[in-house]
Amino acid sequence: MHKQQSNEKGISGLQILVIFCFLFLLFLIFSPSKTPEEYPGSQQEQQQVIKYTAVSLNFRSVDNINKVLRVLDKGTPVIIVEEGGKWTLVEVDEQQGYVATRYLASEKIVEEEKEVVYSPPPTNSRVEELEQKVEELEKKQQEAQEKMKKEKEELERQTQALKEQLQQQPQGIYKTSELVEGLSELIVAIGCFDYSGDIMTGSGVVIGKGKALSSDRVSTAILTNYHIIKNADMTLEHPCAVGYSPNPTKGLTDFYFANPVYYPSIISDSEMELIDFYFLSIEEKLRIPEYGDIEIIPNASLEITEYVPIICEEDKIKVGEEMIVLGYPSIGGDYLTATEGIISGYEGKHYLTTSAKIEHGNSGGGAFLKSSGCLTGMPTFVRLGEMESFARLINMPVLARDYLSKIWDY
Repeated sequence: MHKQQSNEKGISGLQILVIFCFLFLLFLIFSPSKTPEEYPGSQQEQQQVIKYTAVSLNFRSVDNINKVLRVLDKGTPVIIVEEGGKWTLVEVDEQQGYVATRYLASEKIVEEEKEVVYSPPPTNSRVEELEQKVEELEKKQQEAQEKMKKEKEELERQTQALKEQLQQQPQGIYKTSELVEGLSELIVAIGCFDYSGDIMTGSGVVIGKGKALSSDRVSTAILTNYHIIKNADMTLEHPCAVGYSPNPTKGLTDFYFANPVYYPSIISDSEMELIDFYFLSIEEKLRIPEYGDIEIIPNASLEITEYVPIICEEDKIKVGEEMIVLGYPSIGGDYLTATEGIISGYEGKHYLTTSAKIEHGNSGGGAFLKSSGCLTGMPTFVRLGEMESFARLINMPVLARDYLSKIWDY
């Protein structure tokens, strides 16, 4: 009796084991299997490398590196597609393009948060003390405003008196040496690298202020000839260099990288080529050691001078008027050269002719009236080794009226 009951319990446990094995087999057969891609650590998983823009940065086309698609804000995250030397291929918002490698940072640059200090509620005496300080500050501010107003009125009076004095001055009041000393710091030497590695040299005139293309710093704008930058190698981060000195008769002392820039809403590239003028933006200040490579001076001021030339009024330009031409011709090297002559005549709307001797390298320099020191012209194309009897100048009053006045206050 007891033996029979024991056998029945053993058979029942075996049946349960068979059923469990059968169900487990069904689970293995019909459960969904993972593909290799779903397993972590597979070869198809790729780790994206993300960097951040350290400054406002040009995002350039993959097809044409000279074409800027847009400007990326400082701190913009970018996905590294292919890291190179000067240029890195990145992806932003599912769009690929090139950016300058040197302006990428591994970590996002953020401004430090100011610590918030809790102050207890002020008492009545403290409120009175603060109100008294506010009144004192308001009084000082009012006094400062009145002082500034008087100083401004005095400066305006002096400026008007000086203008009237200049208008009444007789012809030829300035000596050539006085003009060179007073105006030479407005002239710079320019060199642009072409695609073959050669350098096209010329001169330029400080014409105004602008914003650097590669940062938020205030920059100096240079006016020069189109033919000087026409073949500049735009694949270079900075295709041009500018030399400057507050006293150029003693040689160049300060050097900068510069980039060609123009304003398509004001004038087309084809018009600028026809007239032969263009602009450069100062981008970086350089340190040129006696030995070793050129170094960029970080965060250096890009305003090379606080002065800009006074452009002559159209009715002040008369045939026979004496003038002086300042520039960096090839025969002068790193030293400013001055030549004298007269306005010989007009050549169409945009040009003047002069008897002043102009050599290669003077292109882009400045021609100033000896009677007032105002900028009357800019030497245009002169072939190497040719010192012409009558050279061509771009008529600066016309250029200022039609184009420059729409960019700067002229």
